[in-house]
Amino acid sequence: MIRIKPQEIGPLAPELREVLKRQGYQIYGKSAYVKKCHWTHQRLKNNRNCFKRFYGINSHQCIQSTPTVICNFSCVFCWRTKHDDIGLGKNYTEEMRYDEKLWEQLYDKPEKVLEGLLWGWKRILSGYKPEVDEETWKEANNPKHVTFSLNGEPMSYPYMADLIRLIKEKGMTVFLVTNGSFPERIRDFMEKNSWPTQLYVTLPPPDKREFFRTFRPNNTKQWDKVMETLELLGQVTTETRKVARLTVAKHWNLIDAKGYAELIKKMKADFVEIKGVDWLGAARKRIKAEDSPTHEEVKAFAQELATYLGYQIVAEAPESAVIILTSGKKPLVIPGLEENAAMWEDSREAMEKFS
Repeated sequence: MIRIKPQEIGPLAPELREVLKRQGYQIYGKSAYVKKCHWTHQRLKNNRNCFKRFYGINSHQCIQSTPTVICNFSCVFCWRTKHDDIGLGKNYTEEMRYDEKLWEQLYDKPEKVLEGLLWGWKRILSGYKPEVDEETWKEANNPKHVTFSLNGEPMSYPYMADLIRLIKEKGMTVFLVTNGSFPERIRDFMEKNSWPTQLYVTLPPPDKREFFRTFRPNNTKQWDKVMETLELLGQVTTETRKVARLTVAKHWNLIDAKGYAELIKKMKADFVEIKGVDWLGAARKRIKAEDSPTHEEVKAFAQELATYLGYQIVAEAPESAVIILTSGKKPLVIPGLEENAAMWEDSREAMEKFS
């Protein structure tokens, strides 16, 4: 059996590397970061899945990851620890977007990233074997899903289309959450016909001023980049499942449902996820505890948004303050994963509502 050792080189500042390691990050090379999700632990120990159960995803087979901790935004509600949270300043400049020689210094190629993701997942599972039944253990060691939503902006990784292709060739589904400021990656997906199973865009507040106050992008051009992404996605129909993600905080961006509806119409989203922010981690330095909305407040906003869109609420997860809206164009459960979703009563109810 070949033993893979992590590589300790890359663009990550040593100070941040130590912080992330203490937080449980498994770091491999320059572009593979994996961390055990709270819900992975819950599924292994208590047979509880996260809200992705509505799509047919099992939390004990889901790799929470990112190919980079570089980000061009500094959202007030982001609870992940970044360079600027520990006094190191920003770690993104626009030359990273265009300079292919710089890419070679900053990022590993997709083959190595995938190797690192699987290495990190094995590390995360170590120690659980005596605590779970044999069937669950076998399932966990056969991951079926990768979610790029851990830290940084995953679309700043320039080889994302090729990485997605490799992951899907392994028989795994891919969720990718982006801030929408890299429309060139959408063009890559189009050119190479390589798409995530589900593509999320975390939408900015509809008002430019609120966008800059809440999302704090590194320059003023990022608004136009996001709008370009939404326009491109409006041309996409069957290639991927498009999700408009609203991560909402009171006193910040829990505003203007009508304005958000216009952005959602621009990208022609199949689903909308509204998630109330948690007062956790680095977010506690930027927002207050009272900025976290209750599930009831999130649901009320979702109902207003659904009215403007003509969408319907199809599922909700009060434990995570998540509401999912559907356009009715695609089934809630990813085709082929119905058996997973059928394990959960609330997923069955959601499927019935959809049909």
